[in-house]
Amino acid sequence: MQIRRVIGSFFLVRALREYLFRKKMKRRGKCLHLHGYECITKIDEIGNSLGIKLWIEWGTLLGFVREGALIGHDYDLDFATLILSSDLYNSFYKSLCANGFVLIRQFKYNDIIISETYSYKNVHVDIDYCLHENGKIVNYEYDVKNNTKIKKDKTGYHYENLGAYIYTFNDFSLVRGKFKNQIECYIPDDAEEHIRYAYGQNWKTPDKNSDWKSLNNYEYSEDDNKLTGWMKE
Repeated sequence: MQIRRVIGSFFLVRALREYLFRKKMKRRGKCLHLHGYECITKIDEIGNSLGIKLWIEWGTLLGFVREGALIGHDYDLDFATLILSSDLYNSFYKSLCANGFVLIRQFKYNDIIISETYSYKNVHVDIDYCLHENGKIVNYEYDVKNNTKIKKDKTGYHYENLGAYIYTFNDFSLVRGKFKNQIECYIPDDAEEHIRYAYGQNWKTPDKNSDWKSLNNYEYSEDDNKLTGWMKE
């Protein structure tokens, strides 16, 4: 009887966590569609004021190319730019903070910032900082592994021994693009090819449950000493 109670409690807790997670994602999705375009404009204006070209990436670019709009079931914004110098990054960070953006995640590879997440009116904005080498654009996406070390303190959660999915895009130029509602931003000039590489040949068909790992369009690194991270929540 005791074992049954323990097992029942385990499944109850897991179901509760899944419910709360779904509820949080639904709330974030609503915020995205309320404030997402405002956020895109602000990021674009901040970048332009500092001479930084930030382009929309991943799901945000997919929605732009496929629908001319943000994807209905998405819950965050995706941007990318090239790795910034220390001084330029500091100016960018200060400008974001001054405009209401709050840093909630940061990941580094060899102490170089490769990914951040900011919150703006509960819209999560992912910004990837890409390498430009040998005529390629290289994008690192972190992965929490089974042996990733996680420590918590008053500032949040600190991660060591992370893995990385490494995406290597063909070099591209940036052009101005407009969503159907006329909101402007930078996009890769080969946007469709870019999306095809990122999401596969079936990118035109919406799929909430697509298995991106099965595409095998990345390299995986388990270089434990190089990739570290921090999350506020």
